[in-house]
Amino acid sequence: ERDLVLMQHEVVVEWPAEGGVETTILSTLVLAGGGAPGVPSAMARTVGLTAALGVRLLLSERGRASLGGGVHIPTHPAVWGALLPLLEAEGVRFDESCSAAPLARPDPGAV
Repeated sequence: ERDLVLMQHEVVVEWPAEGGVETTILSTLVLAGGGAPGVPSAMARTVGLTAALGVRLLLSERGRASLGGGVHIPTHPAVWGALLPLLEAEGVRFDESCSAAPLARPDPGAV
């Protein structure tokens, strides 16, 4: 069984105080999985692997020390900061790009 995980985040930030600049950050994940016996699916790699690495982090003494003890939600910087490099080593990573352009100023006479 084969599968494909596609995920894209686009964040647009307007910086009027910085001379009217608009910055666009695009983060994309494309991950194929399965297709051969013993090859994990993309869902298993994105969901199961993330959970397994989180448990490994929590069970290690160094991991518990970096978290300050206890279980934390994955938005805690100590959690995602520790897990992202481990996921990247397993081939689960987002590609990011950033572009900037002048802010489009609306025509004051337009209705």
